[in-house]
Order: sequence, then C-alpha cells, then structure tokens
Amino acid sequence: MWKRLHLPWIAGIVVLLPVSLGGPWVLENQEWKETGAIPPDPVPAEGGTASVSGSEWGLGAVVVDEYFDTEPPPPGITLVDAVFKASPSDERSAELLKTCSFQAVGDDGRIWETSSEYATRSALEDEGFVFPGFLGCTDPEGELLKPGDTGNFVASFLVPEDAVDSLRFRVDVDTGLGEDESDPPAPEAAVFDTPDEEN
Repeated sequence: MWKRLHLPWIAGIVVLLPVSLGGPWVLENQEWKETGAIPPDPVPAEGGTASVSGSEWGLGAVVVDEYFDTEPPPPGITLVDAVFKASPSDERSAELLKTCSFQAVGDDGRIWETSSEYATRSALEDEGFVFPGFLGCTDPEGELLKPGDTGNFVASFLVPEDAVDSLRFRVDVDTGLGEDESDPPAPEAAVFDTPDEEN
C-alpha cells in the first residue's frame, strides 16, 4: 500500500527533475553562446570562402617563415602567416569587423592564438596588408572598410614545426556590438583549410 501511495510522487519527481535541472541549463547555455563565453561551432569554408557576420571571407595564402627584416623565432618554432581577404556587405558588417579574431588549429586539437611579435614587418605594411590588433579588421589607417571594399589581413602564428602541415585557420566575428542586451555579441565562425600551393 505504501508503494501505491507514493508511486505518483516518485513518477512526478522522475519527470520534473530533468526538466527543472535541464531547463535552466539550456537557457544559460544559449546566453553563454550569445555573449561569446561558449565559442560557436565554425562553419567549414566552401571553395575557400565563407560568409561570417555579413562579410565575405577568403583565405588567399598561407606563408611560412617570411621574416623580411626581423629576427627569426627560436629553433623549432615556425612563423606562419595566414593571409585573409574580407569584404563587408554593409556598414554594420564593416563595424562588426572590428571584433575579428583568428586561431590556428592543428589536426590533433592544439590551438594557437595570433602573435603580434611580427606585426611590424614594413614590407607587408607597405603593400597594404593589415595585422589586426586592438582595432580589429580595418583599413591600413585604422578606419572601417567601406561596404564592398576588400581588406587584406595577415594573421601571424608561432607554432611548432611539427604542426605546420596540418593547420586549419579559424575566423570569428561578432554578430552584434554588445552595447545592450538586444544586440549581444553572439559570434559566428568559419574554418579554412590551407589553400593548395597551386592556388
């Protein structure tokens, strides 16, 4: 009799407990994604291009060990430059380009952030290439790109020699300015394979 009296309560707990625990987690998970606390899943680039937060991105080349007039890194470390092009579709996407960030990803899961150590190579700057920093992805004067214009960006990484051949490159750009709750950062991301040498 005791079991019959308590069975509905037990059944209710079994049903409600996952809902009461899982519901808040789902809502919090969504909030974390909107704020960027949880990185978005990157979309694979198709044909070397991808649309990220209203801008068209392309990985034009990956260049290894081009130091020009600077000192090379320590032995065992390789300088890798991923040369991107980005073209915003409108003024908002041009402003969002200020939030761009890059990562190099190895096939074993290792991740490298960009390095600013080689961001002063004048030979590249003279050609109009921009090393994104605090200003994000802007023109060489630090101004926003105009809609339809194309910016050339160099993301530099210092990686172990054994990782160079397996690298893929990730671009993240916010979809919102994050100035208030109605416009959360909610970043988007794309991942690019290293272009073939003949391209």
